[in-house]
Amino acid sequence: MVKRYLSSLFAPASAALALMGLMGLALSPTPAARGDDTVEMPGASLPFAGLTVLPDDQVRQIGANLGDYDFGRASVLDRPRVEHAFTLRNTGNASLTLTQLSPSCHCTNARLQEATGSVSPAPDGTLPTLAPGQQVTVKMTVELIGHPAGSFYQAVFIYAKGYDNPIAEIKASGTLYPLFSLSPTVLDFGQIAAHATKSLTLTATYDARLAPGGALPPLVASMPSIKIAPVGNVEPAPGSPGDGPLILVRHFTVTLRDATPGSINGSVSFAPAPAPTGRAGTPFDDIAATAYSRTGLPITGVVAAKAMPSSAGKVVRTPSGRPTHR
Repeated sequence: MVKRYLSSLFAPASAALALMGLMGLALSPTPAARGDDTVEMPGASLPFAGLTVLPDDQVRQIGANLGDYDFGRASVLDRPRVEHAFTLRNTGNASLTLTQLSPSCHCTNARLQEATGSVSPAPDGTLPTLAPGQQVTVKMTVELIGHPAGSFYQAVFIYAKGYDNPIAEIKASGTLYPLFSLSPTVLDFGQIAAHATKSLTLTATYDARLAPGGALPPLVASMPSIKIAPVGNVEPAPGSPGDGPLILVRHFTVTLRDATPGSINGSVSFAPAPAPTGRAGTPFDDIAATAYSRTGLPITGVVAAKAMPSSAGKVVRTPSGRPTHR
């Protein structure tokens, strides 16, 4: 239901955005829930049915029926999830029967929570009918692990009986520090001659806490004809935040040698390594242990067949396979 509504809302704008992109204009990123294709609905586009999101010390009200919890900057090593309890009150003159709390992503969960002054959740999970002046508390939980670094948000859309579209939205937004990434995401050797040598550069960007002493686990390739070697020293990432975790950069040379004709199909990944020890009471170790396992990337390309000799006096084979003297 959410995606159908969003498609009808934003379809007229998609062509204009595409045209602006072709013109080479610098566009700000289209607001989107990271991790899926849901697009943010501005508060002004939500029909106001009387359900108001109340602001608090951490929730900014954007229109009466949209509230934004800004959790600031976070690293998943320190904060693998964010939670906040939103208060929504029926400020209208008619009763509202809530029907659905619809998260924008599988990483997001929403449920009613017991709170002073709020309608208590039903034991069977049924959403309540709010008389004018009544309110509910909705606890929103977002798992941050697995999302890319940079600007982030997820939302929960609230539906009510008699309305096809959501009547309120609550969201959590902030910025995620980098955890681990490899660039490029595909090692493409293109087309090379048989038995030739070609090298590519691979860059790892990572939270320093994933590599005690700065040492990463060895990078290994699934193809024996590919060798990987570190280049230069470990350095702080350009623009590494001074108020956040130390982000490091490490470069590698990936070299293909003496490849045989045919397609290049392989992968590069980190060899298993014990996770660094984190602080007690946090899932630091679990996150670190899986960080490397999620960074494998494919190797592609084509090794051309060896060219036939054409100098005089040598024997070459025609397409039929018969020898011919030249």
